[in-house]
Amino acid sequence: MIYDIEKIIHKIYDIPQLKKLSNYRCFDSILNSLDTNLKNKVSNMSYKYGYIYISVKHPAVKMALQYKLERFDNILDIDKKCKYIKGHFKGFSIKIDEDL
Repeated sequence: MIYDIEKIIHKIYDIPQLKKLSNYRCFDSILNSLDTNLKNKVSNMSYKYGYIYISVKHPAVKMALQYKLERFDNILDIDKKCKYIKGHFKGFSIKIDEDL
């Protein structure tokens, strides 16, 4: 039997019990929409209470990332990967890593 692996993977991501796995896939999609310089400066991403929390390594990166994310009005509509986050999304929260 030959299965279409892409269909199987999409079905796995659609399982409601695995929504955290789907959230990580959404984070990858957001990072891929950024340029490589900003993408490499992001140290952590998480989702809690409707906010996507992003940790960066420098205050200048925080400012650049805020500007970039404000320009993406439909960043969660880019892909169907962000469907669980999109329903309760309130905004982004960017903080600077204290472990420099």
